[in-house]
Amino acid sequence: MTAIFTCVGDGKGEAGQSNEIIIPPGFRYSPKDYMLIESYLVNKIMGIPIPFNIIKDIDVYECDPRQLPTSDLKHGETKNEAYYFTKAGKTWRRTTKGGYWKATYEQDISGSDGKLIGMKTKFCFYSTQKGDDGVGEKTSWVMYEFKVNPTVLPTQPLDDTTKANVNIQWVVCVIRNKDDDIKEEPNMWSFYEEKAEEGEGDEDDESDEDDDSD
Repeated sequence: MTAIFTCVGDGKGEAGQSNEIIIPPGFRYSPKDYMLIESYLVNKIMGIPIPFNIIKDIDVYECDPRQLPTSDLKHGETKNEAYYFTKAGKTWRRTTKGGYWKATYEQDISGSDGKLIGMKTKFCFYSTQKGDDGVGEKTSWVMYEFKVNPTVLPTQPLDDTTKANVNIQWVVCVIRNKDDDIKEEPNMWSFYEEKAEEGEGDEDDESDEDDDSD
């Protein structure tokens, strides 16, 4: 059954109607690279609401990837990806409490119009222990960090909140465990689909009550 949800935001369309998103059965959140920048990161920086709060705010570099909530790793084609907004690091080696993220390559990201809209950097996580040489052991965790090209942001005067977001240098991080044995999580929309079905049942009950009163 198709689930219907009201958008987060002002909730009104051009004709004063509530904006609704129709989620088809089996839907999985797996946006393309340019979409993460155009539709999510830019909106985050500009203070524009993002539907469903799919991408959480978290300081990725304050914890090891295995410390992230398992329930967050439910996106992507194989349900083993987590998406986060975080503050950009300043070096190519991002140190955590139990290891570090090491950058392996960087590439340009073009938007839907073909123009440069940002950069994508791949990191691999190395686990370290006290007493070792600091090189660490490469793990199955990888991260893709997306940052926006400042030239794509609006040029009109910005309010203080938006200026602060620009200065923070927000990025989107996609963290993935390449391990095939990772536990598969339930579809993120199953809860909402159940609620939608319950709501439809309530409407049917109300209709029956109205019919009885006539």
